[in-house]
Amino acid sequence: MPPAFDLSHFVLRAQALALYRQALRSVRRAPPDARGASGARGGSAAVALTLPADELRAAVRSATDGARKADTTAQVKFLLAEGKLQLRKLNEMLGLLSSSEAEQPPGDEAIGGCSKHAH
Repeated sequence: MPPAFDLSHFVLRAQALALYRQALRSVRRAPPDARGASGARGGSAAVALTLPADELRAAVRSATDGARKADTTAQVKFLLAEGKLQLRKLNEMLGLLSSSEAEQPPGDEAIGGCSKHAH
């Protein structure tokens, strides 16, 4: 017979699933290939701007699968807090990326057929 779980276990499980779904929704906002942002791959959430959406999705899945090994309530709560922080950073970066793309329309360097720097 499987072990009996209390209410807090189910609440934490629901929070973890909700966080996973939020992360996947955020990844959908990422451009298909954002490598042009910095070109280098590194270690933290800052690398999100250099990863294509497919790799971000794989990273979210990997982090979620790795978190399944947590066996105490304290570990799960810590991982949820850490995941929320990382998701907030990812959303901020994706927001910055989309706002910077919106602020720089193509052909911005020439106004009325004249270059800004030709004066």
